[in-house]
Amino acid sequence: MYYGNPKNTGFEMGINFLDAYASKKEEINYFNTRRPYSKVFFLMGSKEEQILNVLHSQNIGKSFNAGLNYTNILSTGFYKRQKTRGNDFHFHSQYETKNKLYGNFANFIYHKMIVEENGGLISDFYFENLDSIRKDAIRVSIQDASNLYNKKSYYLKQYLNFGKREDIFDTKDSVNRSIVSPLVRLAHTFSFEKQIYSY
Repeated sequence: MYYGNPKNTGFEMGINFLDAYASKKEEINYFNTRRPYSKVFFLMGSKEEQILNVLHSQNIGKSFNAGLNYTNILSTGFYKRQKTRGNDFHFHSQYETKNKLYGNFANFIYHKMIVEENGGLISDFYFENLDSIRKDAIRVSIQDASNLYNKKSYYLKQYLNFGKREDIFDTKDSVNRSIVSPLVRLAHTFSFEKQIYSY
């Protein structure tokens, strides 16, 4: 165990063992693509473990981008009552004016995970005789316990760029267009998050 400074200010629930599976509003990637971009990832393990991730992002016009990311996790575990089911979805968007004076980033996250608890094996004897016993047939201490973790999050970051104005030549209109070359940025962030944890 070691001490680490908290990254964010505000209330901390202190239950963090499922955080690795949930999207974090500050760590979402934003894209600026000329063509629609999609990625699909699927993994299957030996004990019915499954991970599915689908990402799609595309520009709508030159200044606005929108996309979504969906992840589904399923694992039954080696022993009784180790099943884990999780869904994580987030929608993200990015906008910037043509003159680069104003822009924003926004996202919405929905996350739900259910993790069964078995309280461990009823006896240490089974650890010494695992070769002759099926792991999924060993009795466990708790038969009906599970963790539910649910999160909804809304995030909006807006910014204004201040700097030198430059004229660039627009080949499509054959005229000069004025843009801001950013030197200083003033930003404002709005964030709302609701978390539910039950055992």
